[in-house]
Amino acid sequence: MRHSFAGASCGRGGPPANLTGNDTPGFLRTMRRLGTLTDPESASLLHDYLYAQGITTKVERDGSEWSIWIHNEDQLPQAREEFAKFRENPTDPQYAAVAEKANALREQRVNADIAARKQQIQMAQRWAGVQTQIPVTAGLILLSILVAVITRLGSDENAVSHFQFAEYQFDEFANRISYDSIWGVFAKRQYYRWIAPIFLHFGPLHLLFNMSATLTFGRAIEQRSGSWRFLGIVLVIALVSNFSQFLKSGPSFGGMSGVDFGLFGYLWMKSRFAPDYGVALDRSFVIQFLLFGVLCLFGLFGRIANTAHFSGLFAGMALAMIPLIPRIWRRYVNQR
Repeated sequence: MRHSFAGASCGRGGPPANLTGNDTPGFLRTMRRLGTLTDPESASLLHDYLYAQGITTKVERDGSEWSIWIHNEDQLPQAREEFAKFRENPTDPQYAAVAEKANALREQRVNADIAARKQQIQMAQRWAGVQTQIPVTAGLILLSILVAVITRLGSDENAVSHFQFAEYQFDEFANRISYDSIWGVFAKRQYYRWIAPIFLHFGPLHLLFNMSATLTFGRAIEQRSGSWRFLGIVLVIALVSNFSQFLKSGPSFGGMSGVDFGLFGYLWMKSRFAPDYGVALDRSFVIQFLLFGVLCLFGLFGRIANTAHFSGLFAGMALAMIPLIPRIWRRYVNQR
């Protein structure tokens, strides 16, 4: 019968106190045999010493001897050198002195693993909290990720066609694309197409940047205005930006950026004219965001749906300002 121990510390006067355990990393490696020792106390001592040097090993009993196995083959030359030194002088005080260090390192590793697991749990709980506190924002992000998977980030043209504003066909004879009009979409009752393009993304950076903005702006609005009102804001901005871009360039566009510009515009106006809303946008951030939109007009970031950006921006600003008109008017009258 073969027994094994790894990560265990032998008592100074007897066999290993624990014959089970593992110092191996969390991924599979091919082990190489380093050598054998005749007693478990020496095997445990060398095991601890190598562990303190950053070399993980496994000790197995094989008949009357104890075999030392090394996990990382890249460390084999160093381990062989240390093994040779140990066999020449196993009673060297440095080996006994390092046992406490090895145990301290194991304790640190256990604590680090526990902390990592707690962090994973906290992140899962945090995301669960996000889903309950801002369900519309979370839903927009999850749907965008789902569509990105379905369309392979916009590379699957057949899948992409189901999320575009209108159906289109390529006329090889005329060498042009023909597509349904707005009324054609309406006649086919494909109303979902008026919203669906916001979930299309073409590449990982496109998705990442848009979702980052959606989370930032969406959370700020949904927490203050409520989920239903926020959903209405998103739908209005999506309709305005999608219709505008379709009228400008046809159905070949997609992305959440039109909505993101609209949410930015909404927060910008609330920040300027409704301080009780509880949002204050830094002036430098506003300038940088608007400058980004202007630079997009010059094609510095590739093909951009600029019409969707600016129509979405104005739609968001209008949605924020309409309820504020009576307040602004009263302020104007009182100042006269």
